[in-house]
Amino acid sequence: MINTRHLVSRQRFYDALAPIHHELYLNWRNFCRWQYEKLLTYLALTDSRDVLDASCSIGTQAIELAIENHRVTAIDISAIALDRARENLAREGVHERVNFVLADFLNEETLPDHEYDRILLLDNAISHATDTQSRERALRALRARLRIGGLALFGIRDYDQALISRPTTTAPAFYDTLDGRRIVHQVWDWGKDDVYEFHLHIVRCGLETNSASHLSAFYRASSAAQLKSAMIEVGFADVKTTSP
Repeated sequence: MINTRHLVSRQRFYDALAPIHHELYLNWRNFCRWQYEKLLTYLALTDSRDVLDASCSIGTQAIELAIENHRVTAIDISAIALDRARENLAREGVHERVNFVLADFLNEETLPDHEYDRILLLDNAISHATDTQSRERALRALRARLRIGGLALFGIRDYDQALISRPTTTAPAFYDTLDGRRIVHQVWDWGKDDVYEFHLHIVRCGLETNSASHLSAFYRASSAAQLKSAMIEVGFADVKTTSP
C-alpha cells in the first residue's frame, strides 16, 4: 500500500519545485549537457533508443535525449513539472520528439504499457519509496518494461556514511549571478526506518529585494548495496554501482 501522506507530500513538493527547479543549479542547461555526457558513458546511447525517463521533472534528462534523436517517454507525478518540461523542450524545438505522460513510477497502474531500451530514474527519485514493499513494486514494474538486452540506470545519493552519522544538514551551495546571490541548502529531519523529511531552502539575495522558498518531501536512505540487492531480487542482472 502506498503511504498516502508521503504521496501527497511528494506531489506537492514537485508541483512547488517546478517553477524554481532551475535555481538548484548555477546554469541548468549546462548541467543538462554535463549529465547527458555521463549518460553516454553508462548507457551506450550512440544509436537512437526508446528511453523511459521515469521521473522527468522539468526535462533535465529528456531535453538532451531528444536533441540527440532518442525516442523519449517522459513521465512525472507533477502536471506542473510536465508543462515546464514541454516549455523547456519547445525552446529547443524538440518537444514533439517526446511523449509526456502524467504518471507515477511508484504506481504501476499509471505507467505506460510499453518496453524500452533504456530506463532512467535519476536524482534520488527511487528514495521516495519510503518502505521496502513500495520500492520492490516500483523496481519490479520498471524491470517489466525493460527490453531484453536493455539497460536501466538508477541514481541515488551516497547514503552509506549518512546512515551512520544521521546528518541534519548539508553544505550550502552559493551561486553568484547578475541578479545577486542564491543560496541552496537542505535540512534533514530523521524519523523511523531510515526515513527522513527533506527540507529544501532557497534564499535569494537580490540587488534590490530578498526572497526565500521552502519545500519538503520524504525520502528513505538506502546504501548502494541495499539498492543493488533490491534490483537483483526483482530480476535485474549484472547490476553494477558507480560514482558520477
